[in-house]
Amino acid sequence: MAEPWSLSGTYYDICSCNVPCPCWWGITKPTKDGTCEFFNAFHIRQGTYAGVDLSGLSVIESGSYTGLVVEGGWTVGVYIDEKAAPRQREALASIFSGNVGGVPEAIKGLVAEVKGIKYVPINYHEMGNAFHWDLGALGEAKGSLVPGGREGKPIRAENTLLGPGMGLTESLSNLRSEIFTYNDREWGWRWDNSGKNVWRAPFAWSNK
Repeated sequence: MAEPWSLSGTYYDICSCNVPCPCWWGITKPTKDGTCEFFNAFHIRQGTYAGVDLSGLSVIESGSYTGLVVEGGWTVGVYIDEKAAPRQREALASIFSGNVGGVPEAIKGLVAEVKGIKYVPINYHEMGNAFHWDLGALGEAKGSLVPGGREGKPIRAENTLLGPGMGLTESLSNLRSEIFTYNDREWGWRWDNSGKNVWRAPFAWSNK
């Protein structure tokens, strides 16, 4: 039986689709020639795994797929915050590999290939309506909220097909990237998707 764990924090889907990205409804292909290039980025505000504190750490899943998101065939690679101590690294690798239950296990069947897991510098900053993810030489994503038409309230995506399965606790807010560049030669990915879509929402996961 897997050790008990739980994570909660802020989730970003930073991708190559136009604004707004249609993929979360599962009925439309990505808007970049039918292929999506994405960062699923997680900042953990509170988290534990078998008594190991994971609060304050971040994880980014880079990936791509072609066609409908629910059809699977995803290729992914995982970056874990190098600030994590050895036991924290082991815990996060176990969770995000999908081997110990919860949301990662539920979506594991959509993944066709895993490039691997790397421990790299990840710096995350959220400043009101703006955000910045920095992976040093590997790339960065930076952007801000898409302004809504009513009193500056954010544009939101409600009742999406993927929302419950991803463990989101609120509707998605729509943001736009000003910068989204990525270059991992070992994994064969080089992207420049600046000016494209970003979704943001709080998430809560556990294997209970």
